[in-house]
Amino acid sequence: MNRHLRQPAFASPIAKRSPLARGLVMAVLMNGGTTFHDSSGVAGPGQYTPALVSLTNGVNAHGKHFEFTATSTSTHIRWPNSAFVPTDGNITVSLLYERVDGTNRFASSWGIDTSLSGNAYRLDGWYPANDGLVYFQFGTTALTASGITFGADHWVSTSGPRGMEIWQNGFLRASNGTFPSRTGDVTMPFKLGQILSGVGVTNDLARYNVFCMWNRQLETREVWALSADPYAPWRNPV
Repeated sequence: MNRHLRQPAFASPIAKRSPLARGLVMAVLMNGGTTFHDSSGVAGPGQYTPALVSLTNGVNAHGKHFEFTATSTSTHIRWPNSAFVPTDGNITVSLLYERVDGTNRFASSWGIDTSLSGNAYRLDGWYPANDGLVYFQFGTTALTASGITFGADHWVSTSGPRGMEIWQNGFLRASNGTFPSRTGDVTMPFKLGQILSGVGVTNDLARYNVFCMWNRQLETREVWALSADPYAPWRNPV
């Protein structure tokens, strides 16, 4: 993956002529340091938790980022209404994400907070969980990947006609033939940077550059293109 990416300016609009704009329901730039912006215009504004203090900003291999700097906290960024999150099994999530240390924690990188319900509502990604495995969970179905080393990585989790998949830096790390579904409830917030509150409040030490979500399974060639340039949704084709 290109480690010298040209990062879009903060609050840049999505390039609507880009093929990767199709089905995009969330496109969050974190290159404003401790601010962030959803360019898709679908998910609506996110917000910090009132006590969000363990946050800093800087530059890593992917450009400007914000960074969670404390563990065992309830700090996170949340979107109170999760109506934009797919339920029918057609989904792709892309994340530029860097682990800050080597400790595996019981903390989700992103996900629906299902503290008021059961696993049928679940959607989350763990890079990794406390057992060292990478998880992509959609409803009651989970896909795991093992034997992975971590750094400043580009992760893609996808589900659709090909089944569920986990990609790391353009390489397919795990897949199955399952086409899952989940139950939607708009009262459940969508979160970046914290475990689901029904299980605990452990934050991960990690840096976020960009987060995108589609209501479709990206084609394999699109996953490869996105891994070469995770900021492609902001660029018009040339």
